[in-house]
Amino acid sequence: MTHTGTWTTHETTTASGGAYVYSSGSAEDVLSLAFAGTQLEIIYVKHPALGVFVVEVDGVPLQLVDSVAQDSEFGTKVTFTLAEGPHSLRCIR
Repeated sequence: MTHTGTWTTHETTTASGGAYVYSSGSAEDVLSLAFAGTQLEIIYVKHPALGVFVVEVDGVPLQLVDSVAQDSEFGTKVTFTLAEGPHSLRCIR
């Protein structure tokens, strides 16, 4: 995973892998990942202080995800089925 812009890591045992990152809120904050396969699953946190992000695969915006919630919610997922082959993912703040 490549981070562009300003991201903060928050360590917590509640998060998958022991930590999550959150954006500074700038439109220049982007997470990028190259991968291969037919399915993409993004696990994210919902929280009152968070916002929305766009999931883009192979240069095509697929979904605007709203990560705002009244209380913290860990393990929220969004899943996409893709064609077989290499892909590029960008999550854009």
